[in-house]
Amino acid sequence: MDSVDGSARTDSSLRSGGRRPFRRAPLGWLVLGTLLAAFPSGAGSAEQVETKLLAADGAAGDVFGYAVSISGTTALVGAHQDDGSAGDRGSAYVFIRSGGGWQQQAKLTPPVGTSHKNFGYAVALSGDTALVGVELDTGDGTTTTGAYVFVRQNAAWTQQALLVADVPKKTNWFHVSLALSGDTALVGAWRDETNGYLSGAAVAFVRDGTSWSEQARLLPADGEAFDAFGFEVALSGDTALVRALGDDDMGDFAGAAYVSERTHST
Repeated sequence: MDSVDGSARTDSSLRSGGRRPFRRAPLGWLVLGTLLAAFPSGAGSAEQVETKLLAADGAAGDVFGYAVSISGTTALVGAHQDDGSAGDRGSAYVFIRSGGGWQQQAKLTPPVGTSHKNFGYAVALSGDTALVGVELDTGDGTTTTGAYVFVRQNAAWTQQALLVADVPKKTNWFHVSLALSGDTALVGAWRDETNGYLSGAAVAFVRDGTSWSEQARLLPADGEAFDAFGFEVALSGDTALVRALGDDDMGDFAGAAYVSERTHST
């Protein structure tokens, strides 16, 4: 299946000190290693064909393109400051490739009657399933964060689920780094405080039929305050990649990325 990740933005208060052992993560996800650097291989030249995607109703300040994802012949573009019916409510646009061009197929928005904002801050796409991050008004004067799941049947997109952490909290930033592969979603929560302030976490969800449930909460064995584990996430099948922005094994803010693999029990 296609693997696509979302985007995140930084926090200025990250730290120093560190060590990095490994352990089996909860509920069948195995931490395999830490990637400290990667080097691209050489590539030959190729003909470039360029298409510029624009929202049909685009306007100043929408920040269209802040988050992007692609799967096959479908593209998903977030515009988290699209005003819509309320300030900075946000939206995400679906484009499809047809023949030699691209056309807008749908505009995804939060459910009518809800008081949400920054919908589209992060997006992920796999086949006919889209994942869109959002800030949620809980109705009691507080705000939390989550991600909406949309599915496509024929050319129509409908909401299927809302993914939130078992212990929802706005400060988790559970809407800024998303990945999707088939029936599995991975959501970064880089401000999670399980291992200390801004230590971070990542949460895996799985789909059974049309229902989604939390499968695992990924935490590094050596997680510390300011690691920002979950700052970015990527997913392909049973393999997850999670960035720890503040990891300092190689020096202050050197960063690291954890590879985790899901094991299946019989």
